[in-house]
Amino acid sequence: MEHLDESITAMVRKGNKREESVRNWEEQLAEMVEKIPNEESIELGKEEYKMGKLFLFDGALSVYIPEQFIEMPLDDVKLKYIHELKPQLVFENEKRTVNIGLFISEEKIEKSQLPDIRNIMKDTFIKLNPVSKVFDHGEFITKCENDVAYYTFDSPALVGQMFSLVFIAALGEKTLICNLNCIKKDMDEMKLLLYGIMKTMRFDCKSQSEVLSTHEGEIDLFKFHGIFILRYDK
Repeated sequence: MEHLDESITAMVRKGNKREESVRNWEEQLAEMVEKIPNEESIELGKEEYKMGKLFLFDGALSVYIPEQFIEMPLDDVKLKYIHELKPQLVFENEKRTVNIGLFISEEKIEKSQLPDIRNIMKDTFIKLNPVSKVFDHGEFITKCENDVAYYTFDSPALVGQMFSLVFIAALGEKTLICNLNCIKKDMDEMKLLLYGIMKTMRFDCKSQSEVLSTHEGEIDLFKFHGIFILRYDK
């Protein structure tokens, strides 16, 4: 009986620690989301990031990206992203260990479909990559009332494991797919920034119906799990 009581006490303590960790994460993320739109400097580990606002896709989307990040040249995108469907815009840090890839499809999806499509993408990826692990998934609504569905996972790369945050959103008559990723060993520091960038993206309601896509024709959204697969030997 005494052993049972000790086991229950240990389980309760473990649960309390988990809840405290979640609360701390939520508080840190809320602070990050408040700082980013003010374009404040953000310290993560030994790095300091000054955030700057960019307007993309004819102003339909605005995103805060560290000023140290640069747009990846098209030739490098072709080499680094091994899937035939590649992001149209990629921003990366100087070390090339953090990437932000964006892709707009002509294919329209309804808000109500987002969680189901996210789940199909997530489940398909895991089936094809059984050694990978999904860490988190969820949905939220932006200030412009755009529904967003996301999930996070790790995946193998030639220099080690990679952590990715993928989300999809209905953007007017089109669909936005975005991947924010980093080397997994940097995940503890970079995850907060990646979530913060996702949470502070803004969709211009007036421009969404006119947003341009550089991809012609329809795409099977269920294949998007492969769009952002990277190789790190380049």
